Amino acid sequence: MSPLARVLAVSPFGPIFAKELRVTSRRKRSYMLRIIYLGMMLGALLIAYASMTGRSYGGLALQSMRQAELGQAFFIAFTIVCVGTMALMGPVLTAQSIGSERLAKTLPVLLMTPINAWQVVGGKLFSRVLAALTLIGLSLPVLSLVRLLGGVELAQMYVVLAMAVVVLLATAAIGLFYSLLLNRAAVVILLSYATIGILYILLPMLLFTFLHMGRGGPRGPNFTGMRSSAR
Repeated sequence: MSPLARVLAVSPFGPIFAKELRVTSRRKRSYMLRIIYLGMMLGALLIAYASMTGRSYGGLALQSMRQAELGQAFFIAFTIVCVGTMALMGPVLTAQSIGSERLAKTLPVLLMTPINAWQVVGGKLFSRVLAALTLIGLSLPVLSLVRLLGGVELAQMYVVLAMAVVVLLATAAIGLFYSLLLNRAAVVILLSYATIGILYILLPMLLFTFLHMGRGGPRGPNFTGMRSSAR
């Protein structure tokens, strides 16, 4: 096998990826998701702006400080909406990836073709991820506005974008995993959200609690010191 054939065998960007990307981009649901996402982003920015308009500053230095605070408020709103939307959208996009093929009786046909299982799964996963990444691209002008106002470094913006991509990949992979096992999209989405809650909320809280208890936990009043001071 030639090196090019080996690369093509492990690459997820094959015919399944092209087909799924073409079908996903033509769905009305994709346009509705863009409208909803931009509406949520605009609402979050308006809330952040309203929370900062009540403050009054005088002087050039204080006005620049106010602009920096407004930029930080916009950046926090962008982070919450972007990362939260990617976490919620990942399982929804991949909930019917494999289940739809199984219901349509086309999955055995795909497995009989020269396309291997990795190209089928990887093509469906990355086509959905790329469709969701377009939403982040639509909201990038918000980061330009934040950079213009100041108060946020470029490294922080890169970290937020990388975190949004990682969260999207993780949640979409979880939804795709349950789609391999179940056919009903609603059950897949609910199980995916439950798994995300356990992995990202429950486990960190338990880990923090155990570490806090391992360090001795909150200390009560020092009665020995009180007695010595009383003497």
